Amino acid sequence: MATTSDQITPGEHSSVCNPSYPLLPPELIAIVYDCLLAKRDLVTLGTCGVLSQSHVTPIRKRLFSTISLRLHTQPRSVSIRDLVRRIKGLTTMFQRDEESRTYTHTLEILDSFPVYDSQWITQQPCLPTLLDLFPNVRTCTFGCEVGYLDWGFFTPKLKTSLTHLFLSPHLKTLSLCNLGNMPTSLFDSAVSYLYLKNITTLHHSPVTINPSAVTLVRRLSYLNVQSMAMVNTESAWGVMQTHASSLKMIKLRVWEGMLCYF
Repeated sequence: MATTSDQITPGEHSSVCNPSYPLLPPELIAIVYDCLLAKRDLVTLGTCGVLSQSHVTPIRKRLFSTISLRLHTQPRSVSIRDLVRRIKGLTTMFQRDEESRTYTHTLEILDSFPVYDSQWITQQPCLPTLLDLFPNVRTCTFGCEVGYLDWGFFTPKLKTSLTHLFLSPHLKTLSLCNLGNMPTSLFDSAVSYLYLKNITTLHHSPVTINPSAVTLVRRLSYLNVQSMAMVNTESAWGVMQTHASSLKMIKLRVWEGMLCYF
């Protein structure tokens, strides 16, 4: 009597031992990637990118969607030295990989330490080059949470790079924190949401703009202002006047702690 093994041909035997498993739907794979990104498990997310060439693009879109250059101590300490190394590394990588830099939609450059001379922002020679590499930034945060940065002390290259970034027609949301002597022309932008925390403007120092640049359409609808001094409030008033025709809501918190909605 023939046994079961006698009734299975070599081809059938191999197919039984090595079944062909169906591929997961792309929508399910995308959900897995999004969960890893939400948990900030970037190591695992990056490892998924080496599974096959088809996974590289969706992984990079998530890994580079947000670039954050920010000092903090929790959950992992990030020092000025770490940020300098990160700025240089990102600059080198994005110069070589033009596609990946188009995936960055959120850019955060924020000093979170109580210092009054943020050398890592204003003096790093690679920072202006890095800023110029992002063509599709939608949300930008710049400044320092505690302290003060004077626009007048920025290098000419940094001023030019920040100007192009703030006036980009693709930028939708702009948050500026503790910055002084900013040219008023920087606020004649196309953003829809503008957050100003202790910002002062310099009325008689216009920024040189490339004449060939696309004419911006004013569309600011939401203005959030936090003012610690009268000079901050006066600067915010100038922004209100510039965008009076498009503003739909103004949230103003003055130094006395009073909160006003318009």
